[in-house]
Amino acid sequence: MKRAVAVLVVSALALASPAVAAESLKDRMKKMVPTKGFSVDGKRGKFLDQIKDRDFTPPPPTAGALGFGALDKGDLQKARLRMPQTEAAVAQMLAKLDGGWRYAKFGELKVYVIGSGGYQALARPDYSMTVTVGMLALADSDDEVAFMFAHELSHIRMNHFARDQSMAKMRQVATQVNSIYTDSVRLSQMRVRTVGDNTQLYTENQKKVDAAGLRAAANKQRMDLLLTTLVDTPWSRKDEDEADAGGYDLAETQTYSSAIGAPAAFGRMKADFDLKAALGEAMQSQLTTSLAVLGGEAGQILQNGGGQLSLQDQFKQAKVNLFASGRQAAINYFQQRHRSPEDRQKGIAAYSQAVYQPRLPIAKTEWLTATRGTKEFKDAALIVRAVQDSQDARGKGEFAAAVAAMAPALKTSFGTVPFVANEAAQAFDSAGDSVNAEKQFMIAHKHPDQTVDGYQAHLDMLLRLRRYARVLEVAKAASLRYGDERPFLPDLVAASLRTGKKDETAVYLQKCMATENESLKDQCIHALTDPAFQKQYDALPPHSRALVDAQLQKTTAQASVSPSTGLLGTLGSMLKAADAAN
Repeated sequence: MKRAVAVLVVSALALASPAVAAESLKDRMKKMVPTKGFSVDGKRGKFLDQIKDRDFTPPPPTAGALGFGALDKGDLQKARLRMPQTEAAVAQMLAKLDGGWRYAKFGELKVYVIGSGGYQALARPDYSMTVTVGMLALADSDDEVAFMFAHELSHIRMNHFARDQSMAKMRQVATQVNSIYTDSVRLSQMRVRTVGDNTQLYTENQKKVDAAGLRAAANKQRMDLLLTTLVDTPWSRKDEDEADAGGYDLAETQTYSSAIGAPAAFGRMKADFDLKAALGEAMQSQLTTSLAVLGGEAGQILQNGGGQLSLQDQFKQAKVNLFASGRQAAINYFQQRHRSPEDRQKGIAAYSQAVYQPRLPIAKTEWLTATRGTKEFKDAALIVRAVQDSQDARGKGEFAAAVAAMAPALKTSFGTVPFVANEAAQAFDSAGDSVNAEKQFMIAHKHPDQTVDGYQAHLDMLLRLRRYARVLEVAKAASLRYGDERPFLPDLVAASLRTGKKDETAVYLQKCMATENESLKDQCIHALTDPAFQKQYDALPPHSRALVDAQLQKTTAQASVSPSTGLLGTLGSMLKAADAAN
């Protein structure tokens, strides 16, 4: 089953196998980074002169944008901050740098500011550039910012998107990681027990499992952004070196000093690389703890007559296999990184020495001082820190601290944007304050930038609280808003079943199974696996249960579900499917 294979690509951040646990994430990543020499020869002069005969006409546009994971959902809305003053300042500098590009230009440059404390600017194939609040907050000079922007602008103007086909694959992998980790958490929350001659699904310690699930959900949110900021865009080494040299030249043509900007930027990238690696190590501990609670006690069922493995043993074996396959997938994922900041700095230093005369420039700070001096930017820096602190506290299970971390953010000019309101809602929810959580979710829903993920977090809370009528209400409103009910079909299936609406359940299940999204189909099956509603499941029309059987048979070569196995067969088949996929 595809989702099982990819479940623990996140193991690069969190779930290393015991054999490599002693080796740090930072050290493992360094081993994966290629270190070949700089591919641009400065002895031939400025790189911008070397490419004068190239054809820069872009190919026909393709569907989708170059985003990673969460940032690709809802056109960057999940982490985007609308900051007119900052966006205008960034656009102004980009336009100035673009004035140094003397070849053909295609597309209108656009700017998006992302609510992340990481140090990153990222070009996208729609002629836009995303820049993090953290990058602008951490930079020391206009020259440093100019080099970063000019580097990304070079990717856009040189049409590197057309040359590097690995990006689409990377986007697909990252998106799978984000959605599939949630599936694995849901699976691991299931339990099995034997009562007399009957076997039932159950949760041994609901409060403990709920808390672990909330921690895992918080870590997944952080992982969404880490998949964007921990792993740089997978340009080829040649493309990255060209953008380094081209960016160096572009900044120089507009009176910025790349001799100052480039070393500062690469030094900051190195520090950010180390910081993210340390954060990955912390998440490793947090996520492992969460999953240990969720899945470590998979059930106490005895062997069931036919010499089959107990579900507990099946789960343990599946978990081992998932760890191993996840680690290998993570290695393949990170191997596509370009060279380390240290090696890139060595390459650009050699290029600079060959092309430019040694000089003693003076750093500029006017642009940076003005950009960071606005109330807009100060508020943005505050809320980015608050959201990061809240997610970190939730990941550690410190739910009261998460609520406290969000209090200052709610008082800023960004207090009602989804980036803040959704996090505040989840902090309140984690702390057991569903009233304030509901209030914050509704504030986010009223904002034009609310995302599918925001609605999903709200629905997850309502399902956990067994507020099924409200689930139906919110899911239907979200479906109308986006003109698409597919993302919410698992919730509609779950709530319809639990409110005794068997005909509606059958309709939603039919719609789910008619989609091409295998992960969505599996989520709809998950939605039927509540032991308290076994009778409602058994009351579904035979053709509905046959859809469940067909999906399970499709996703595993081993599992086969007969109509009589009901929910227990569903769970057993899921575990077998996880094992078979590896």
